[in-house]
Amino acid sequence: MPRALDFLARHHRLAVVSNIDDDLLAVTPIGRSFDLVCTAERAHGYKPDGTLFRYLLDHAGVSRDSMLHAGQSQHTDMVGAKPLGLKVAWINRHFLELHSAVPRPDFVLPDVRSIVELLHPGTYL
Repeated sequence: MPRALDFLARHHRLAVVSNIDDDLLAVTPIGRSFDLVCTAERAHGYKPDGTLFRYLLDHAGVSRDSMLHAGQSQHTDMVGAKPLGLKVAWINRHFLELHSAVPRPDFVLPDVRSIVELLHPGTYL
């Protein structure tokens, strides 16, 4: 995953969107910086209610159409992002069935590395 994120960071702005408080994120060993950090504490709300994704939309500095949200939780990531018009890539590492109450993702990928191939066809890491 670090190689994929390094590649993506050279071509795109990256954001972390997490149901976490800033102090906990500060001690979480992510191993990289992001262009934008959207935490539940900063947004004053938690996924999936949309507050955190509205914070992302308000602070990203790019259009909604140019964003792709990638996440592994169908219940927090897709339920929160899809109703706001975000494109969503579901990272489905365990090949789970999509719950019938969850909005359909735009893409279903087995891992983060697959985002590179999706956005930059022919690039393999």
